[in-house]
Amino acid sequence: MKIFSVSFLLFGLQVAYCMPARGDDADDDIETTTTSPISNYMDRQCGEDLSNLWLDVVVVVDTSKGMTNQGLTKVAANIASVFSMGTRIGTQAGEPRTTRVALVTYNQNAKINAGLDVYQSLDDLYDDIFTVLHAVSSTDESYLAKGIAAAEDLLHIAKQNVTRSHYKQVVIVYASSYKGTGDLNPLPVADRLKTADVSIITVAFNQDNDGALLEDLALVGSPNFNFANTDSNPVGEIQGALLQANCFCPNGWTQYRTSYAYVDSYRFGVCIAPTVIPAVWRAAKLSCRNQWKNAYLLNEYDINKHNYVLDVIQNTTAFTTPYQYHIGLSYSKGAWYWEQPDGQPLKQLQHWTNWNPGYPISDSSLTVVTNLQLTSEMATAALVLPIHRLDDNPMTTPDPAMGYVDRECGTNLTNLWLDVVVVVDNSHGMTKSGLTQVASNIVTVFGESRIGVQDDEPPQELEWSPTVANLDTYQSSDDFFDGVFSSLNSISATDESYLAKGLAAAEQFLQDGAATAKRAQYKQVVLVYASSYKGAGDLDPLPVADRLKTSGVAIVTLAFSQHNEGPLLKGLRSIGSPNYNYANTDSHPVQELQGALVQINCFCPDGWTQYRSSYSYVDSYRFGVCMAATVIDASWRAAQFSCRSQYTNAYLINEYDLNKHNYILDFLQNITEFKKPYTYHLGLSYSKGTWNWEQPAGKPQKQLQQWSYWNPGYPKSDSTLTAVTNFENQGEESSGWQNVNVNKESQFYLCEVAACDTENFCEPVDN
Repeated sequence: MKIFSVSFLLFGLQVAYCMPARGDDADDDIETTTTSPISNYMDRQCGEDLSNLWLDVVVVVDTSKGMTNQGLTKVAANIASVFSMGTRIGTQAGEPRTTRVALVTYNQNAKINAGLDVYQSLDDLYDDIFTVLHAVSSTDESYLAKGIAAAEDLLHIAKQNVTRSHYKQVVIVYASSYKGTGDLNPLPVADRLKTADVSIITVAFNQDNDGALLEDLALVGSPNFNFANTDSNPVGEIQGALLQANCFCPNGWTQYRTSYAYVDSYRFGVCIAPTVIPAVWRAAKLSCRNQWKNAYLLNEYDINKHNYVLDVIQNTTAFTTPYQYHIGLSYSKGAWYWEQPDGQPLKQLQHWTNWNPGYPISDSSLTVVTNLQLTSEMATAALVLPIHRLDDNPMTTPDPAMGYVDRECGTNLTNLWLDVVVVVDNSHGMTKSGLTQVASNIVTVFGESRIGVQDDEPPQELEWSPTVANLDTYQSSDDFFDGVFSSLNSISATDESYLAKGLAAAEQFLQDGAATAKRAQYKQVVLVYASSYKGAGDLDPLPVADRLKTSGVAIVTLAFSQHNEGPLLKGLRSIGSPNYNYANTDSHPVQELQGALVQINCFCPDGWTQYRSSYSYVDSYRFGVCMAATVIDASWRAAQFSCRSQYTNAYLINEYDLNKHNYILDFLQNITEFKKPYTYHLGLSYSKGTWNWEQPAGKPQKQLQQWSYWNPGYPKSDSTLTAVTNFENQGEESSGWQNVNVNKESQFYLCEVAACDTENFCEPVDN
């Protein structure tokens, strides 16, 4: 488990695309060619350095009489020439870019003449190839099925070699005829090989040049990898095919092609992978760098690349319209630049651009680019954003002119004030890719906050730390981003994952934090990212979770599953607080987590009760107001002053609608001192010709709107009856408003105050 501690949080979101620096493999450092910064650019081509070829190749040669001795000698020369451009043959300590070559001959039977570990140099290859391929057999029978079946056996064994299990495998077939039906039909074996991702290159070695052999072998070979000895440059064709076979993407990445629809179209030397957990642009940038060696946020150099990316995301389940994704374009020092691999200079944006109408906006805070599909059309284009946010739209609040509603909880994520411990499962089941996505998710949720302790801004601070650092370690946003990604850069070697231990460590963190008097009123949260749910006895997470929740700690869980497992969600739901249990496969996990944090950061001072949409359902939606009953009789005027004195900006309670009225009745029925008939003062009074609701000190009163709840015969037209009390009708279950004298009618009363939230920082009670 990795443990982090936070005091306060952030917002942001977007889907990102990553690109590795090369389409070959991380171990391949074939020099890449890039255009001059002042010239146009293009996407990287596949590497063409044959000396750095790294493959496992089985050469299958037809030695039947139809090949002829002369033809067989030409085949030997062709094979030797293919590998004579500096290709390292065999295996070499300290140099992974080597090619192993095996030799199989066939006629009516197949023979393995050399396995993949026999040839350890080009000289070994030359000596044996020309020795073995010097004379044809005495039979006319030529069964390709047997030859490629022997190759299949060799390649199956080769896959057991862990150090080369990721090397691409190739079969090169030299055939003078095509025969076989039933068990001798070569197509089933060839299809099996190609399904296993083995490339098959065929060379029709036919003295009659009738074209039929070439057509038959095309059925056996991989698309575009079928040649003939009569071609003008068969050696170059085979070498080109080997280079194409050696240009591929890591698992989970898609190779960029000239056409998405045509899978065998020309392939570029770059790969792309969508990350479908939303992140702010900066988090996406760091996430891409962590996902693969020299990976970076995707570029779109031209319209073909842009359209290809759209085709990819339309076939990625997690993406929905309107399509949105971050791209690796950002503004710096007066120009827009494309991201590049680490250590390489950024490339300045050239002539082709794809801005949405009205963009880019000249704003120093909008320095990064995302691709956004306009909702009214299918076309997508780029727009600029802040580096930490999805958009620049302010939160909306009800228009006072349209009537009133009870105060909502604050939603300004910049002003969150919490103590949060993030618990991350870093067991083997999380996977390296998953851990990087978790890091991206964390910094996206928290990244817009002020990092560190700022005495002049008490509600707006973020303190973040792994167990190896204290809460004062990170004092800037850069510290925070770097710290998260460096701490979550590798998984452990074990499959064991005991959430109980992570929760226990979080509990200790929070107990230590609670001792800090200046933060005693801050709500505490544990945010769990888990890929499995295990444990019984001392390793059962439930007792620790229950202990935390009983002490007032909110637990938010995010099931990070690569397989959509229901049991994981169910297990985490049992430890999480109600309504705070999510999954990485949800459509908007960032917003869900941020929404949970905003709700947790909306609470009442001790002794006050938060207004909810339902009194009986304690986990129903909570409003941003609190109420407290005073069970000592007072006149309306005295109650008004008492409420204003009980808590900063408190006031006599309002009843804007029937739901609030009924909630108050449910609330006071559970207070021992209240007896039937239920009566209490309300914050409604008459002044200057209108009835008006009480508001916090310094704010104008709100005029009574369309909903009212007067008892029959009320309000009475009497200048001395200018205040309102709620009376339950004698002998009836109903209650309603009656206007009373502000100084003569003594009743219990209820006060109301804004909840403590992002818009309302609450000092400790002693203050």
